Amino acid sequence: MHRLGTLEWCYLRGLVQLPREYSDFFQQVAPLECPQAVHDNTLNKTMRNPAKCLLCGEFLCSMSYCCRKDPVYGNLTYHTKMCGGDVGVFLLIWDCKILVLSPPLGLLMRIPYLDEYGEPPSSSNGGGRTINPLFLDQTLFDELQSSWLRHAFIEKVWMFNDQQGHNLPNYWADM
Repeated sequence: MHRLGTLEWCYLRGLVQLPREYSDFFQQVAPLECPQAVHDNTLNKTMRNPAKCLLCGEFLCSMSYCCRKDPVYGNLTYHTKMCGGDVGVFLLIWDCKILVLSPPLGLLMRIPYLDEYGEPPSSSNGGGRTINPLFLDQTLFDELQSSWLRHAFIEKVWMFNDQQGHNLPNYWADM
């Protein structure tokens, strides 16, 4: 008897590995230019709000119109549909936040980085920016990785938006 559909192995793509020190992101984004500005001399060439896709590792412009590829969706929402399908996971570099998009909704989470005292970056000093060096907390990263591998982000996004009454698809779609 011939068996169809037998799965011999399955590879689950995890999140990209993050550097041990958060300051490494600043060094990575410093030389990056906005991909759209390279072709348009009227635009500012630096990435004003860089975001790193934690599914593929690509750096993208976020919360700006420069790289918008679709009249309805922002750059990160568009990238989510191309890269992750139903879910996108991004590290917002300057804001020290994880953005999880499940279009048309989203969720901001804390980054898996802590300072030397085990404290997360404070949101009281300018949107999550910190002056203290931050280091990858493997336990927090493993929790993030586990949420991705268990497909738990969609439920988290919808539950958060339902509880908070933040059902504002236009806001998240502009990301």
